[in-house]
Amino acid sequence: MRAFIAAICLFLLCGNAVANSVQDSTTPADAIVKALYDNLSAAYLCRDIVDADKYLKTRSVVEATMLAFTNKQDASETILKKWEDEIQINLKYQNQNISVEECNTLLRARTHQLYVAMDTLFK
Repeated sequence: MRAFIAAICLFLLCGNAVANSVQDSTTPADAIVKALYDNLSAAYLCRDIVDADKYLKTRSVVEATMLAFTNKQDASETILKKWEDEIQINLKYQNQNISVEECNTLLRARTHQLYVAMDTLFK
């Protein structure tokens, strides 16, 4: 288990997560990192449509999950900042014509994706 957590930490520290990657996650660690990034990006996309508070709550969940694996506050904050910077400049997440219902559906799906990834990790 230690080796697995070390692998997840290394992956997080390298910042290799890419939103909507065309590659399937090959390990539970990959799936969790992708799910965290996808949750953050969906919350960013919907922040002005549904509720800015949902973005902050999602960000907190993402950060807490990272901390559970890394136990390093500075590393988690650095990764989160890098991800937010990437999301903010990505045109895909800017001024989308998306409804409240679509945002709620997207956010539920991304949260489910994270739960599935976490379940896979702890099986």
